Amino acid sequence: MNMHFTAKKLQFRAALSFILCALTGGILSVVASCGTETGNPIIKRPTTPRNVAQDTIESELVDLSETLTDSGDEDSLNLASASRLLSLTSDSDDDRLGLSESKTCTSDGTSVKTSHVKNRESSRQFKKKKITVSLSHSRKIDTEWTSPSGAVKCTDGVLKKTLRGLKGTTELKTGKVKRSLSRTGSGESGTSQEYSSASFESAGSWTTGYSDITIDADSFTVQKTIEWNLKKSVFISSGEGESSSEASSSTLEGSPLQVKIKRSRPKATIISKTIESGSTKTVRPDGSIVEITFSQLVFRNSDDCYPASGKLSGKITPAPASGLSQDSFEIDFSDVSEEVPQIVFADQKKIPLSGACSANE
Repeated sequence: MNMHFTAKKLQFRAALSFILCALTGGILSVVASCGTETGNPIIKRPTTPRNVAQDTIESELVDLSETLTDSGDEDSLNLASASRLLSLTSDSDDDRLGLSESKTCTSDGTSVKTSHVKNRESSRQFKKKKITVSLSHSRKIDTEWTSPSGAVKCTDGVLKKTLRGLKGTTELKTGKVKRSLSRTGSGESGTSQEYSSASFESAGSWTTGYSDITIDADSFTVQKTIEWNLKKSVFISSGEGESSSEASSSTLEGSPLQVKIKRSRPKATIISKTIESGSTKTVRPDGSIVEITFSQLVFRNSDDCYPASGKLSGKITPAPASGLSQDSFEIDFSDVSEEVPQIVFADQKKIPLSGACSANE
């Protein structure tokens, strides 16, 4: 057997394994459960309910904190991983990628509709390695605004919003993102043809209701109600076989996020970001379910992605095939007795958040 070629295949399988893990989990889930060790294929730590809880909480906190701070335009913020998964904000606008983009804004007198379509395609050859890598990415997001006060308008085909009049406005977004990567090349034997591909698709909707707007002399506060329902899937194919995975993220029915964001005037610098209440549900690729309920969770501009105060609680329902029992947990971020916030489970055992949240700053 050609040992060099076998090693190449092992490395390739490890790479595919990492792609699958990266695309089906949050950024922090990749760090925590898809860790690598130099010279070895991907090593995954056990997917116990408590590890699942730790990974999911950490990823959710990063998504919430980053999305809340993402834009100085308060009106454009969309919370939590649903926004990040659908808009793929981490996607690069690399000039080497062929890019086409279109935006429209129309009004029928009672509502305003916008559409944003973006497509990218790229192909690159590595002659020495006899490999060609092709990438394609498409995104289409449609938004419908309903504003009884007329605070949202189309002006010369561009969406314009008036902060003072946004109370009572509803924003509904629906969209789909597709990304695919393929690699072709010759194996070391010179006769076998290796082929691999990976595709990611994310689709769903989220709704933002502007429940109140308060404008003071040196600050303004926007209160929102946010709901979303998003599904994502990954498919990977290679000469070694095929693999697919599905996951979803949503707010629980009847329990949307109630959010309050306070900014300074006139620079719109964040003073505080509060998730007053609400619950989320994450269905992971292995079938396990994590539900999280937020209570007065306060982020401050000077803090890292861990909240400064507030609580969250939840439960983990393991995958049916695991044979494991359901568990519950809570975190009190107001407890300053520990350097790193502790997850306290039903049996009072504690494990710390991994610290990846702080490391990601």
